[in-house]
This record gives sequence, structure tokens and C-alpha cells, in this order.
Amino acid sequence: MRQIIRVVVTVVAVMAVAFTAAAQSSDPLFGTWKLNLAKSTYDPGPPPKTPSTVKFEPWEGGIKRTFDSVDAQGKPTHQEGTYKLDGKDYPVKGAAVANTTRAYTKVSNHLEYVNKVNGKVTDAASYMVSQDGKTLAAMHKGTNAQGQTTYTLQIFDRQ
Repeated sequence: MRQIIRVVVTVVAVMAVAFTAAAQSSDPLFGTWKLNLAKSTYDPGPPPKTPSTVKFEPWEGGIKRTFDSVDAQGKPTHQEGTYKLDGKDYPVKGAAVANTTRAYTKVSNHLEYVNKVNGKVTDAASYMVSQDGKTLAAMHKGTNAQGQTTYTLQIFDRQ
């Protein structure tokens, strides 16, 4: 009898892990996205020189985000980070400013984050995938180094 119970518990545990992994991989955010400069808005500008790419992957109940771009001055940018969706701060590797952290939360059908530098909020953003799963909108609001209010709407196409 104990042997049967152990087998059932093992099977249930394996199925729970499999269903969790399947649910994570079916998230429409996961995949590689390329910035559509013609549909994006940068206020104040300027936009990046070339279309950025962002990749989201499942990671330990959260996400792994990889971002590559060439900024307006022609400098290549590469950022990486792994984040739980718990609203806690996690470091951003490759951020333009040292001591940058990001805190992600999942709200309904979109992902939100808050950027901080040295613990001070610099901007917040929301990612939302279109119903057909082909477009990702990233809306950013914050303050730049000159103290100006910024608003960026980035439109990405699924690759």
C-alpha cells in the first residue's frame, strides 16, 4: 500500500511540474521580439539607431529578459536579467547606469516593472501582447538624467 501511495505522489508531483512548465511556455510574452521603429514613439527622443531586440524566456517561475540595441549615439547595448514576478528588485546586468534594479509583477494579461537606480525609481513600464500574439507594446514613463519627463511607446514584432 505504501508503495502505491509513493508512486501516486511521484506521478502527481511530476504532472504538476509538467503542467507548470507548459503553462509558463505558453505565455504569449515568451519569444524574441524586434522593435518596429516606424510604429514607436520616443518623447523626448532620439530613438535607437537600429531596431532593438528583446527576448523573454521562462525562468524559475519568473522570466529571463535579454535586450540588445544600438543607442542613438551608435553605442551597442546588451542587458540581461532574471526576475521573479514578485515585485522585488533584481539587478540588471549591462544597464547603462550602475546599481540599476528592476522589479516585475504580472497583472492580468500584462507584465509591469519598475526601474530603480540606487533605490530611486527612474521609470515604470508595462508590456502587453496583442490578442493575435504578433505584436508587443511596451509603454515606459519616467524621468531622464536631465530631469525631463519621458514617455516611450515601443512596438515590437514577434520574430
